[in-house]
Amino acid sequence: MTIVENDGVLEREFFTRTYELGSDGKVSLANIANYLQETAGSHARALDLSHARFDSLGITWVMSRQRVVMNSFPGMYEPVTVRTWPSGIESHSASRDFEILDQNGTVIGAATTEWLMMELANRTLIPMPDFISEMAPIPRGRVIEYEGRAIPRVKKPELTTELIVRPTDFDLNGHINHVHYMEWALDVVPEEVKSGYAPCDIEVMYRNEYRDRLPLIVESSAIAGVGDPAFLHSIKRSDDLKEVARLRSRWAMQG
Repeated sequence: MTIVENDGVLEREFFTRTYELGSDGKVSLANIANYLQETAGSHARALDLSHARFDSLGITWVMSRQRVVMNSFPGMYEPVTVRTWPSGIESHSASRDFEILDQNGTVIGAATTEWLMMELANRTLIPMPDFISEMAPIPRGRVIEYEGRAIPRVKKPELTTELIVRPTDFDLNGHINHVHYMEWALDVVPEEVKSGYAPCDIEVMYRNEYRDRLPLIVESSAIAGVGDPAFLHSIKRSDDLKEVARLRSRWAMQG
């Protein structure tokens, strides 16, 4: 692992592992998202915005939106570099962007994320603290944009499954780790899509915090008229059908 920070931009190197690969021999999109999560955490610590400091203040970061777009994927034992920087700060939100580079230094993917601040005692959202709003100038802006103001809802589900939430699905904040929502949604597509295509573009809106152990319902429907397969996804509570996350995925042919 190599971590380098320069002019407000941090780079972290990863080496792909066999258990991160899919049947096509490439690192999965969800594991790319794990790299992003780790790199963001490294930069937060370097900026003195770590989980430990926030926990002592009774606050924490929560992700509200994310988009990851990949042009190609690394294979087994290949080095991958993730580059990240704070890309914007508003009164109630902050954004962080990423570039993913292959072993030759070529940019093969990009991501943008949106973060809110939550008070741990009552689990409510609060404005950005002054010490964040007053940080040094933003080194770079967004590298990609979201497709629209909101992801459309799933009106008529074509595939539906119920899944069991496991203790290992929860993170340090006591709620489901955001990468699991990607994994669950991407698994609920037709088998012919999963066998011949790989997800290359995913966007997620995290709509409600989920801290329970009740099963979740995952729904998907195809987006018509866009060429390669694309889907809308919804993840809901099984008790009151309240939506927890809404996603859009786009798929490209493997190989």
